[in-house]
Amino acid sequence: MSSNQEVADFSRFLLMYASISLFLTLFGLFGITYYAIRQRIRETGIRKIHGASFRQILWLVNRPFIRYIGIAFVLTVPVVCYAMEGWLQQFAYRVHPEIIHFLFPLLFTVGITLFTVCLNSYRAARNNPVDSIKQE
Repeated sequence: MSSNQEVADFSRFLLMYASISLFLTLFGLFGITYYAIRQRIRETGIRKIHGASFRQILWLVNRPFIRYIGIAFVLTVPVVCYAMEGWLQQFAYRVHPEIIHFLFPLLFTVGITLFTVCLNSYRAARNNPVDSIKQE
């Protein structure tokens, strides 16, 4: 049990680090989406004038972010699997990573991203298109 105490302490340290990292990432994501939507507010107004629905505008704004998450997921899963296998070899009772261990963080990240992007794009999509075109 004493040999596992170091691992338990290290896991608490990593949990604190991951929590802080997630919090800062969410602020960064909010800033990036706010900036991206502000840059495309004129395009959003023109699309609304030409008959784009609210859902089409949301999909237009969300699509690049979903694509970025997908690319990051595909690139990081093999690296994490390799690193986890090496780390899990030191334990007497081994746990084999399953697909759910990777899908849950992916779904959490996609959910937070969609919430943040939709929150920012809701304001842009609900604005009067004439005002947004005049303003630019």
